[in-house]
Amino acid sequence: MARARRYVVEAGPFLHSSHVGDQQPSLPPRLAGAIHAALHRREAAWHLVSDTRVSLNHQRVLNPPLLPNILTQCTVCCSMAEQRRSCAQVRRRAETSRAEIVAAAERRIAELGYDATRLEDVASDVGLGRSGLLYHFPDKRQLYRAVLHDLFGDEVDRLQRALAGSGSLPQRIERAIDVAIDFLVERPAAARIALREASATDPAIRAEVRRQADPVFNLLQLIFEEGERSGELHPVDTDPYFFLSAVAGTLIFYLAALPTFFERLPFDPLAPEQIQRLKLNVLKIVGRLLGMGGIRPVSDITPSTT
Repeated sequence: MARARRYVVEAGPFLHSSHVGDQQPSLPPRLAGAIHAALHRREAAWHLVSDTRVSLNHQRVLNPPLLPNILTQCTVCCSMAEQRRSCAQVRRRAETSRAEIVAAAERRIAELGYDATRLEDVASDVGLGRSGLLYHFPDKRQLYRAVLHDLFGDEVDRLQRALAGSGSLPQRIERAIDVAIDFLVERPAAARIALREASATDPAIRAEVRRQADPVFNLLQLIFEEGERSGELHPVDTDPYFFLSAVAGTLIFYLAALPTFFERLPFDPLAPEQIQRLKLNVLKIVGRLLGMGGIRPVSDITPSTT
């Protein structure tokens, strides 16, 4: 209660008897919030007024008739603050729900494909009803687009950062290969979705896949152009499509198809030593296809016995 008295004293100029008859004395929001937080309820304020008759600077006397107006300002001030906090919480929750829906859809599409994935199942995975999911994504196509953008947009961002770094072009390509494989290991759904949706017959689905593939191909074209200008690359075939087919095909088959084709593999494809082995073999392929030196030789790797 001592803190409440201090806040009331600070509010003296707004509670002085000279304000009698005023409709709404002006109270700074910060002070209004402080009074409201200290007094909590109007009853507490009236109790403080009636029992203590707080003197302000030994000359001004607290004017009880004005206190309801002051407390109304306090209530409005705090209600607005609470509303802002509530809105911020709702926005955070909405963003979280949206991310959870995209992650659940990613898992479903990777496992079942686009056609067999049902919105009801995705919603159930994140504890929502169909209407709750439709609030974020009005239809299945928009959800699919969000999944592809989240997956491949993230990959393109990582590749761009790797290729924009310092070093020679072969060194930057080597970093990009590391980044691409790390991404596919971190998010295995990407390879499975690419494998599944590559055979899509629906023109709209094919258009979505192409839209996400375009930035990757554009990066590859920039690599070929820079290599030609600098003389650092001497590709076996100057058509980027053949290079992309060889490298992407190797990665997607290893990460998404190998366990399906061969049930009893003598090693775990995702074990760290096998991923390192994959990186070095892919770098060897890239080095040969692009005619560049400075690539770590695969012969330096001791084959794993796992």
